[in-house]
Amino acid sequence: GHKWRDLVSDANQNPYAVEFLLATMFLAEGDEASALKHLKKAQKADSGQPILYLRLGEVYEKMKRFTVAEKAYNKALELDHEVPEVFVGLSRTALAGKKNQAAAHFALDALALRFHQPEAHYLLGWALHRLNEIPRAVQALKTAVAQNPNYPQAYRRLAYIYKKRLHLIPEADAYRQQAQDARRRLRDLKSGKISGKVNDSEKMAVRAQAARSSDQEISGAEKFSPEAFVPEKTILIVSGLPRSGTSMMMQMLAAGGRDSLVDDHRLADDDNPKGYFEFIKARKLRQDDSWLPDACGKTVKIVTQLLHHLPPQSEEFKYRVIMMERDDDEVLASQARMLENRKRQGGRLPDKFLKETFRKQVDRTKLFLATRKIPLLVINYQNCLAEPSATAARVNNFLGQSLESGMMATAVDKQLYRQHKSLLS
Repeated sequence: GHKWRDLVSDANQNPYAVEFLLATMFLAEGDEASALKHLKKAQKADSGQPILYLRLGEVYEKMKRFTVAEKAYNKALELDHEVPEVFVGLSRTALAGKKNQAAAHFALDALALRFHQPEAHYLLGWALHRLNEIPRAVQALKTAVAQNPNYPQAYRRLAYIYKKRLHLIPEADAYRQQAQDARRRLRDLKSGKISGKVNDSEKMAVRAQAARSSDQEISGAEKFSPEAFVPEKTILIVSGLPRSGTSMMMQMLAAGGRDSLVDDHRLADDDNPKGYFEFIKARKLRQDDSWLPDACGKTVKIVTQLLHHLPPQSEEFKYRVIMMERDDDEVLASQARMLENRKRQGGRLPDKFLKETFRKQVDRTKLFLATRKIPLLVINYQNCLAEPSATAARVNNFLGQSLESGMMATAVDKQLYRQHKSLLS
């Protein structure tokens, strides 16, 4: 009507906006062909908008052209890698192609960006169901319905799992009834029989349930029982941002009696006189994870940014992660000094931007590990240097008292603390 014409008139000087608005209107009406036509025109006017490719992916999905949809989502990801809806779209297309592990990874990527996403939890549960990871699938689906009580698909999948996989018929019947109730509520909302508004008490109940789920996942890492640690079946990962003290922790673990998976690709130098303790294949985890079984019973160093490419745990091996954290200013100063020593220039990005990027990477990784139920121990670099014995005791407790704490503590060399924050001003 008049409002629509006014919008188009206002956007008259912006052809991209006009075409995008028209495409959005046709998509809402279920006319995918017309939506696609206008999105193509919008693309000619401005091909650099991530939301354009997000919409293209959605249209292609509705048209069941999943391969093209995946390409559109990947283009959106190329333009902006922090849009949760893009990862949700990639998870859906992966499920359509029965790429279940990829679908789970994409759903986790979406949740790392924004935890409150019922669809992402549902897709994660669907993928995990297909991967036969039933307890984790149930947890993800329960989180989906906690965040959105009007989610019949999630209730139906829970009902199926409880009946066919867990053989708990009363629970299955209860979830089937909840699916029917949710469908009825959605019909009533669409027909206008009930208001779409949710009262404050209902909102608070849903949010509280979601918060409880989140808190349990995030804070539960160090609550894993030390007795559950089986050294020979555990891949112990030392992680952190570059220059955060990961090599020092590797030295401590080696001194305590834990074997390390390392090679001679990167030798000791002035920046790390005691060695880097690196394994070059770990840098290529995204492309190749076939080497991981060789790490059973050993410690391997993997930078934080690569941890979300870890394949799911199995009966053959489990993970435990020790993450080193260090003051951001010290990390940046140490990285700059290392580049200077190698006569290389940094990327010239502002420190403020780098700090924000580092924090986001670390936060997303912690959420990924919590969602995967991978035990995590966070060690502060400065505290480790100040109290090596206390740190060694914490690490040894995390590893089921399987190492020599005293030997671990002696591996800490305070003289290597050269980028102290008090000296950086």
